[in-house]
Amino acid sequence: MNKMKSIISISALAALIGFTVITSTSAQEIKNSTWSQSYESYRQDIKQMPKKDRTKCEQLLNEVLNDLDTKNKCNTDEDCTLLDQDPFGNTAPILKREAKETKSKMRKYNENCVDPSKRFVPNRELVHLPVCWKNKCMVKTK
Repeated sequence: MNKMKSIISISALAALIGFTVITSTSAQEIKNSTWSQSYESYRQDIKQMPKKDRTKCEQLLNEVLNDLDTKNKCNTDEDCTLLDQDPFGNTAPILKREAKETKSKMRKYNENCVDPSKRFVPNRELVHLPVCWKNKCMVKTK
């Protein structure tokens, strides 16, 4: 019986350690993820066009992704909002005071650069809220 308790205790401890490692890795990956890391994925959705125009679209894409990465430092939930613009989805967190300018860039990118067959279809059944978490605008999904 004592041997069985030891095996169960060791198994439980191993599971706890494994869960802690997986959870901390996931949290670290989330902390270090950026919109700019998605550049190649968004770039693939640029429609066919002359190289000069494509270069302008790539520059605009970089600007949008940089805005989403950098214009999100907050103190309260009220500092943040979510942008809803193809092809970036309906949960792009950003500071309210920066939203208008960035949304304009996103709209321009969508209208002038994105292949129309690559449209985003949001899940309207989920509720998304802007929150300030560790001084960064983020998305809370309910």
